[in-house]
Amino acid sequence: MPRRPPCPSGGQIETTVENVSGVSAHVIVLQIGSSNLRVGRASDYQPHVVPHCIARRKMKEYVHMADDTILMKQLPMTDDVESQVQSSLADIDRDLQTMRLGMRRPNYSTEQVQKFNEKVIGQEITEISDEEWTDVRHQPHVVIGHKALWISPREPYELHWPVRRGRPVSSRGHVSKESVLADLESLWAAAIKEKLGIEQADFKLYSAIGIVPDSFTRGDIKEVMNTLLIRLGFATAIVHQESVCATFGAGVGSACVIDVGDQKTTICCVDDGLAIPTSRVVLDYGGCDVTRVFFDLMKRVGFPYRTCNISNRLDAFLLQRLKEAHCHLDVDIYGVQNCGFQVSYPNQRIIQYAMQLADEGAKAPMAVFYPDLFGLSGGNVVRLYSPPDAESDDLYGDQQLLETGIRTKGGALPPLMPFDMATSSPMPTLEVPPSVLPAQQTSPQIQYVLSLDKAVHLSMERLGSDEMRRKMYGCILLVGGGFTFSGGAQMLQNYMQSGLPSHYKRFVDRVEVLAKPKDLDPRMVCWKGAAILSCLDSAKELWIMQEEWEHFGVRVLRERCPFIW
Repeated sequence: MPRRPPCPSGGQIETTVENVSGVSAHVIVLQIGSSNLRVGRASDYQPHVVPHCIARRKMKEYVHMADDTILMKQLPMTDDVESQVQSSLADIDRDLQTMRLGMRRPNYSTEQVQKFNEKVIGQEITEISDEEWTDVRHQPHVVIGHKALWISPREPYELHWPVRRGRPVSSRGHVSKESVLADLESLWAAAIKEKLGIEQADFKLYSAIGIVPDSFTRGDIKEVMNTLLIRLGFATAIVHQESVCATFGAGVGSACVIDVGDQKTTICCVDDGLAIPTSRVVLDYGGCDVTRVFFDLMKRVGFPYRTCNISNRLDAFLLQRLKEAHCHLDVDIYGVQNCGFQVSYPNQRIIQYAMQLADEGAKAPMAVFYPDLFGLSGGNVVRLYSPPDAESDDLYGDQQLLETGIRTKGGALPPLMPFDMATSSPMPTLEVPPSVLPAQQTSPQIQYVLSLDKAVHLSMERLGSDEMRRKMYGCILLVGGGFTFSGGAQMLQNYMQSGLPSHYKRFVDRVEVLAKPKDLDPRMVCWKGAAILSCLDSAKELWIMQEEWEHFGVRVLRERCPFIW
């Protein structure tokens, strides 16, 4: 049997009711996101949230290059794009009117709101901002998280986000793989030290669970495991997918999991703790894109902070705060709203603005149902499941066996049966139920942006049976921090129900969307699920030891990972 997570004394921990908390205290759970890293002990009630970014000091003669932006830019607003935006806004106006239980919403004048905002002039108040730039006088080589975001632009540091749109940036050709892995290693080690008080030299006394986005490829997952076990030096580790961890956290056995993050949305059906890979749909939009749409809509009604720059970090923070304060999907909130905000820069006087908004707060999150508002296009915006690429160092992978012609006497592919280095017993192989392993086939690229509800229907279409579809429509789990707006779950349910394909209505009675299982914050459900996993006795078969990884590499991951490899 594989070893249990180590205790500080180096002995073995048996997973019993009496010592579950002891095991959890020595398991560190990391959820890898595009914008945030969630990290904590499995015994913690909730994780620490650290912006998943790193600033590195320019050690040689400083030549400033553009920092990675928080709110990723959209395509230029051409006449064609503007026409699509206007059409979508008209459709949203119609939907908001018809969804209020047959009652018409009072009319208001957009021109009146615009005239008010255009007359507003920011008022400088006597109070000086209490915000401060990060102190880098001692010239640290690396700064992470919030402190990295608050480094003055005049300092010789460059800000990077190692993960963008749910994938390591090296996979998109921006930077080298080695530099991204070095950033991840430094960032994770510093976050664990800062938030949990654990030095990297002591990681060998702990186990780690890495929660990866469903959009990660085999190569991405391999590098995460290598970073945890080799670069950081944890004794044992598990890598698991967000969708499955979400079902653990929600306490449901099967669900269609919609994970709306800051920069990507992933849809995947999970049955009895196993993700169905053919049902996976990845959309290249999320919460930051809603923020961009909200900014565009506010500019259309005379946003009074006229020098606001979406590429500026502090202005991006302001726009995100405004979105969180004023965006919603509650059809009973309507009419002109009076509000205000402050622009605060370190060591400068605060500037205060008044502002009026009409339906801009409702229209912005509606962009997930009318994605033309995002201004995105191309085949990379929607990604469907296709057979994963082979790993060159996996000698027993299907592709390698096919190319080398290795076969057993009966013609079957020989499974890898490595031995536990402690007991010399064969490692268990994950058994995949046939019901959740439909035929794998390469899917055609989609060249247009799918709305969230249509993407869920597409995911359901790729399931193997009507019975499975009925089960998944009955439990749609909405998690992540990109779509936590008031009324969002009900709005998604309305669109899903009204857009239900006619041939499904004979076996699907009702679509159910669950947004806050067990009253948990949707942003914490995946992390909580992985923390629960670490306490399960059944998880003892999943731990991969550092020695096993060094000896077998990706082959042990193929045999031991808790999802279809």
